[in-house]
Amino acid sequence: MIADNGNAVTGTRDVVYDLISVIYHALKGAETYSSYVEDADFMGDQELVQFFRRVQEEDRRRAEEAKRLLRKHLAREAAEDWNPVEAHVKGISLDVV
Repeated sequence: MIADNGNAVTGTRDVVYDLISVIYHALKGAETYSSYVEDADFMGDQELVQFFRRVQEEDRRRAEEAKRLLRKHLAREAAEDWNPVEAHVKGISLDVV
């Protein structure tokens, strides 16, 4: 959430934090929906069972998409910060073994 002055309410404009928050809340929601599925199943209401499973799957997909976006953002950020001269001096390589 952005305040009027452009800073995030948390004091920072950090999409990494935002994506991690989406992942956390989506997975927490998916976990919570399991108990809702159990409650509906106990009551014998298959319509609600299917509804809660569908909502649970939507949150899982949302978390997976946020994880993909987080990886992409972090890779781009790392590439922007990459200084090959400094890395050479420190003995760091991007070569994959």
